Amino acid sequence: MKIAPLLLMILLAPGPVCALPQPLSRVYVSMYPCARDVHGKPIEYLGQPTVTLYDRGNYGDYKYSGVLPAVTVTKSGPLESAFYFDVQPGNYEAFVKFSRSPHLFIHNGPLIVIAGYDRHLFVAGCSLTDWHSVAAVAGKMPLNDVTISVLVSDRPMQCGDDIYALDQKTLRPVKTVQRSQAVADGGAYYANFHGYGKQDRTIALEFTGALFTRGVVLVTETPDTPVGKPPFLVKDITPEIVQAATRASGTLTCVRGF
Repeated sequence: MKIAPLLLMILLAPGPVCALPQPLSRVYVSMYPCARDVHGKPIEYLGQPTVTLYDRGNYGDYKYSGVLPAVTVTKSGPLESAFYFDVQPGNYEAFVKFSRSPHLFIHNGPLIVIAGYDRHLFVAGCSLTDWHSVAAVAGKMPLNDVTISVLVSDRPMQCGDDIYALDQKTLRPVKTVQRSQAVADGGAYYANFHGYGKQDRTIALEFTGALFTRGVVLVTETPDTPVGKPPFLVKDITPEIVQAATRASGTLTCVRGF
């Protein structure tokens, strides 16, 4: 059977490639709320928790609407509520409320999730908010004895800059940076910072360890985030990156592809 040339071209023409969704990551939440009744006694049963997530990648446009993942409750009592839900990797703004306590409202600031790693969250109190730290940086972190902090500068930094240099007259740091400490969770780290648009050499990761070990690596490759959108940086850490940064003894280290 002969196939017409036009039909053959149609059959062989490459079609649009659809990006497959990433595997879901699980978020486990242990919550210690302070819900009490009118007599001041702890509420025995708060009811079913509802989680609403807003994808910060759609911040400020019509897509910035909440999604409600299915929630599975594993523990519910007057002192603790435990549950989990599954979500696509991303940077979210998370809200939690309970069916029998409509006035108990939890806002968990940025919720950062990366592919292949589950999150374990501890939440205590009546209401938690973080309106300022909208951007995020996270990644794999195989070292257990190293602490990571995110340093954010208001101007571009260069490889070899002395991040800890002091002005000899004022004895204040020459470079002004905002510092926020990352949270370690199951072989990964998660941190948030205040920033919008593309971060061009304004972000550095600081590593601290035992015996006053300290080093800083400059983030030189960042996604081209539109103006007004909070960036989400995924930067995996390796022992080689930490070693290179700490050997530089306080000066900004640049690692190819980082």
